[in-house]
Order: sequence, then structure tokens, then C-alpha cells
Amino acid sequence: MSRRDLLATCAAFRIAADDDSLPAMTRLALRELAQRVVHLDIQLALVGKRLDRITRDVAPELIAIKGVGPEIASTLLMTAGDNPERMKSEASFAALCGSNPIPASSGKTNRHRLNRGGDRHAIAALWRVVVVRLSCDTRTRDYLAKRLSEGKTKTEAIRCLKRYVAREVYNAMALSCGQLTVGASPTHRYFAHAVVPLMIVRAELNPAVQHQVPQGTRLQVWPARATATR
Repeated sequence: MSRRDLLATCAAFRIAADDDSLPAMTRLALRELAQRVVHLDIQLALVGKRLDRITRDVAPELIAIKGVGPEIASTLLMTAGDNPERMKSEASFAALCGSNPIPASSGKTNRHRLNRGGDRHAIAALWRVVVVRLSCDTRTRDYLAKRLSEGKTKTEAIRCLKRYVAREVYNAMALSCGQLTVGASPTHRYFAHAVVPLMIVRAELNPAVQHQVPQGTRLQVWPARATATR
């Protein structure tokens, strides 16, 4: 039985109002769970379509990047919208996303390590882009093989790939909003009108991120810096 048929069968269970037997309570529990799953599936599809439409409208260049979909694009846009002052340069954005190299040299060893700071949601988004590319992009796989042959670990090679992806993302955002300069009105208008709707839609998609929606959005006031705790 397929998932759809199983949900339809369970959701259609009929239980007598005065039947409190174990089989009846089992069917009741299955019916309630199935009806909730069906409702959540419908809600997920509706919100997912809206999220896709918003991200393609406000950041078409970002969506065009290989491995970046609406979920990842909205995550990165929210990170940028929370920290507009960190968008002054591509290197600053990479540091915000935790993809910049941290020197960890010792003696004759010259190496860099992972940045343990930065926005955790953005770091996870960049990591997913890299994983997707490793599964379907020849250039990414070749780059990983090259780095491994040079003596780097797979973790270090992925860190390098995340840095390149952060550069692509920043340049795509720059094309979307015209320019990314601290204090420039186009930047703040772009994030105010593009990122706030994404935050609200994502909160509907995932209740776990509802705390990230600034209270000021309800009054159509975009704060200079979001106060939500990551």
C-alpha cells in the first residue's frame, strides 16, 4: 500500500462514539494522526509554492546558482537581512557565514581550520549546496579530488568549497539588489521588502524558526538589526 493510500484509509476510519475498546481507540489514534499528516502535507505544499515564488521574484540570480533552491536561498537571504552591515564586502559575508579560513599554522605547518563562528543556519545552507554539487557537479568533484591529493582532509576541502559558494552567493545578491553597500538605501529597501516576507513564510513552514521573525515586522518596521537569537 502506498503512502497516499495508507493515509486515505486511516483518515477514513469510522469509530462509534460509545466504543472505547482497544481496537476502536487504535483506529481513532490512527485516524487523527492520518488527518493531521494530510493537513500538514497540504499546508507544506501551499507554503512551499509561496516560498518558491517569493525567492524567485526577489533573488532570481541566487536561485540560478547550482545547488541553491528556495529553502537554501531564503535561509541565506534571512542571514543577510539580519546583518545588513555585514554585507559591505564578499569577505565580510563569508565571515558571517562561517566559511572564511582561520589560520591554524604551527611551526613549519601552514594550514587553516574551520571557522566555528558565524550564522549556523547559513553555514548549514552552504554545506548543503556543496553536498549537492559533490553528487552532480564534475568540477566540484574534481576540485575535491585535487585538494585531497594535495594532502588536505575532506573536511578542509569542503571548507574551501563553502568559501567559493559564499562568493557566488554574495555576487548573486549584489546583482539582485543592485549594490551592497553599508548605509545605502537600495540595500536596506531590498532586505526590508524581500527578506521580511521570507521570514514570515518560513515561520509558517517550520514553527521552530518562528522566534526569528522580528516583532517589528507586524508594524511594517524593519529593524536595523534583528534581535532574534540564533
